[in-house]
Amino acid sequence: MNKREVLAENYPDEELLCADGFDGAIIGVTYNIKTSTLVVCYSRTKCIEIIINDIKRESEFSNYEKLTDDEMLEEAIEHFEYNVEGAYVGEKTPIFVNDEIFEMYEE
Repeated sequence: MNKREVLAENYPDEELLCADGFDGAIIGVTYNIKTSTLVVCYSRTKCIEIIINDIKRESEFSNYEKLTDDEMLEEAIEHFEYNVEGAYVGEKTPIFVNDEIFEMYEE
């Protein structure tokens, strides 16, 4: 069962808005008190990793193969911020959790 199916099963009366292509980055749901709705939460780090993997898969067909790892990360972050994080507007807008700050503290 994928994460969207789990959400649908556990919240059958809710219309949850999910970001296409980022099911692997879903980390849960939360209640948005401002809009009185449940919204899906995503790991920002995992979303960017998904985009990087997509870029790597496409690299054999494009100019992405010439990018360094840092350039690829920069492209992925830019794509995420503009086309994913910035694309959703409304009361059911997903939340993208900035969880990358904890990576430096993990042992």
